[in-house]
Amino acid sequence: NVAEPRPSLVALVEQRLGALQRRVAAHDAELDLRLKHAEAELAKLRQELHELRAGKSAPVPVAAPSQGQRSAPEEQTGEVAAEAPSAGTEAAPESTLEAVAEPDVASPLPLAATEQELARAIELIGEFTEVVDQHHMQSLVRVVALEQEVSAMRALVERERQAAGASADG
Repeated sequence: NVAEPRPSLVALVEQRLGALQRRVAAHDAELDLRLKHAEAELAKLRQELHELRAGKSAPVPVAAPSQGQRSAPEEQTGEVAAEAPSAGTEAAPESTLEAVAEPDVASPLPLAATEQELARAIELIGEFTEVVDQHHMQSLVRVVALEQEVSAMRALVERERQAAGASADG
């Protein structure tokens, strides 16, 4: 029995980081889809607000919120609700994440690694961590800004609906 040669530590780290990059890409695809849905809702709310202010039509019902979103507009003051989970807070669909194959975590580690290999492996992990952290912060800024805008627009539309209802009653 001839044992298969074991990959180097750097090769194993590169393999696992590659798998993590694919997972990040899958999460990005999910995030982009959710942002598109939130942007579509925002566009509908803007249109309804425009119509309400123009007095052209009765309030147009907004599509039912998707799973994980609030089911009714919440009372808002001048501030945007801190929790605002309207976009990006649902659990990711299993199919998206399952499609990304995990590396074999049971693959044997090299018997011995040089200090140079260890240093390079740690450097690779550090570089990957910095890239993921920066990307996460950029994505979070996008999501939070959109959530705040949707929340504020919901409040404006609700206020206009109430004003339109009051003027129709009065």
